[in-house]
Amino acid sequence: MFYEELHAGAWQRLDISGEMLTGRAHHVIYFPTAKAWSQMPEWARDRREEIIARIKSEFREPDYEYADDVDVTAVPAGAVVANDVNVTASAGQKGGLLGMLLALLAVVAFMGWQARDGFENGQIRLSVKGGLRRTVVREAAPALFWTCMGIHLVVGSGSLGLAVWLAAQGLKTRRPGGLR
Repeated sequence: MFYEELHAGAWQRLDISGEMLTGRAHHVIYFPTAKAWSQMPEWARDRREEIIARIKSEFREPDYEYADDVDVTAVPAGAVVANDVNVTASAGQKGGLLGMLLALLAVVAFMGWQARDGFENGQIRLSVKGGLRRTVVREAAPALFWTCMGIHLVVGSGSLGLAVWLAAQGLKTRRPGGLR
C-alpha cells in the first residue's frame, strides 16, 4: 500500500506494508516503529502521527485493522518492491486441481458426444429444469435443435477453455504477493 502527498509540485510516496485478510476486517495495515519511520524520506520523518491519522481516516474499521509499531523495514521512496512470491502447491491442492480438470474434461467429452450424435442423427436431447426432457428433431423444430446444439457446443468449449486455464494456473510456480 502507499501514501502520497503533493510537495513542491511533485507527488511524494511512502510505501506502507499491509495484507488482505479473511474475516471481519478485509485488510491489515502495518505501521513501522518510530525507529524505522526515522528512515523515511525527509518530508515525512517528523510527521508519523499525522500521516498515520490520515491513513486511518481513509481506511476505517471494521474493513481495516491496524498494527502499530511493527518491526518492518520501511521501503524508501522510489524503491522497487518484489511483487512475486515462490509458492508450491500442497498434495491436496494438486489433487483438487486434478479432480476439477477431470470433471471439466468429462463435461467437454459429454457435450461433444451429444453434439456429434445430434448432428449425425438429426436429433438431440433437451433437458430443462423441473424434470422436462424431450428429444428435439432437426426437421420438426430446426430453431430449437440448433439452439440446443449451440448450447452444447458453448458449454463444451467453455469447459475446455476453463480446463486449459486451470491447468496453466496450476503449472505456475509464482503468484502475486501481498498488498504494497
